[in-house]
Amino acid sequence: MNREGQGKGPSFPFRGGGRVEPRPPTLEAKRKPLNRALTLLSFQGDEALVSFPRPPRLGEALLLREASRKLLLQVVWAKAEGTRWIARAKVRGPWDGVLPGWEAEIFPTSPPIPDTPGPKIHLGRTLEGEEFAPGGRALEKVNVIVGAKGSGKSHLAKVILLGLMRAGAPCLVLDVNREYGGLPGVRTYSVGKDFKLGVREIGVEAMSVMLEAFGTPATSLLYFETRLTKLLQEKKEFIGIDELIWMADEGEFYPTQSGYAADAVNRTLRSRLEALKLTGMVARDALEASSFAGVWKGIREGGAAAFDLAGLSTPARMGFAQALLRFLFALVEEEERVPFVFFEEAHLYVTPQGIDALVTRARHTGITSFFITNTPTALPEGVLRAADNLFVFRLPLEEDIRWVAKSGMIEESSLFVLVKALPQHACLALGEISREYPLILCPDPLSGCETRGKTRYCF
Repeated sequence: MNREGQGKGPSFPFRGGGRVEPRPPTLEAKRKPLNRALTLLSFQGDEALVSFPRPPRLGEALLLREASRKLLLQVVWAKAEGTRWIARAKVRGPWDGVLPGWEAEIFPTSPPIPDTPGPKIHLGRTLEGEEFAPGGRALEKVNVIVGAKGSGKSHLAKVILLGLMRAGAPCLVLDVNREYGGLPGVRTYSVGKDFKLGVREIGVEAMSVMLEAFGTPATSLLYFETRLTKLLQEKKEFIGIDELIWMADEGEFYPTQSGYAADAVNRTLRSRLEALKLTGMVARDALEASSFAGVWKGIREGGAAAFDLAGLSTPARMGFAQALLRFLFALVEEEERVPFVFFEEAHLYVTPQGIDALVTRARHTGITSFFITNTPTALPEGVLRAADNLFVFRLPLEEDIRWVAKSGMIEESSLFVLVKALPQHACLALGEISREYPLILCPDPLSGCETRGKTRYCF
């Protein structure tokens, strides 16, 4: 490249000099070893080839400096060559594409820790031992936490949850494995036992979701939705599950109360309503009914409520999640404060339409969601592409890593290398919290409370 042909303009990390073709290792002796004997061998595309006198650490941050210009890199590949190690480092952060000059120096450095707005949420430490506490704003909107069983993903979710609670944020958790009940300050509601909802609170759509999951034919479902919508308009009092069963007995779900079709529809609906009653989620009368509004009142100024879904069947879980989303979407139209919602294995009970509504409307509603799963491929691709933050723990399956790479936050080849090289219970953190730099994070331990799911054994 020729420096003379460059005109004046805005300041960039690099503006001039450099060579495109890789320099062979034999040129190393001709270059001046700079700072701790790291030597820049070549710079091609968005990758630098660097010689180390020690084994480089995958994920290690490097700083390339030329005069007052700086460029951040990250080691994504390395091999031993004689008495030294050769590493490939990717450009991270802003860069105008102009290659560095011959006099550029390269240094080991610490990864950047951006200063983001909001109260500090202490998550842990970087691999270099620096405290990592992003501002609360960086954790808002759409977050995805993925990893194999036992990798530490639920532990990190609890670290984040407790940090948000300390910051005064309202949080809701859908807990399918009874992992959050032991956390200090978290109110736990066992859905189907001490937390039941009336039909009006659940809503037509969620009732329909549950009956469909119980195998209700489409025609019967249509008659049910039509009649229930009319009932909710006509009657302002409480409606319980027993009243719906009585209506089926009386033949009220079909336009005419006699005939084979009417009997078939009402018998079908009655059997499904009986199955729904057995879940315990739908209240029989107003005395045993709870409400989402009551839960929200208790956490609005800061706190967390965990809904224990472990005792529910899949259809009941799906209906409960749909009812909660309905409440939340109505809530944000009236409230200034909006909740942070944690979904453990959301694909098991939240409909694809519900997930899509959460993700695509996140910026409009203000609702922040955390999707925690050990099955990344079960998450819609749209969730990954819309994610503001991505936390990746150990993933042994290559197809899972390929799926996570669809987020576009990091190239697939680097993700493969960095995830495979993660220390135990550490994760790769990308997004708003790290300003797109793939940061290796070791989450804080939590003393005095249970932070991991319990595994039962016979021996």
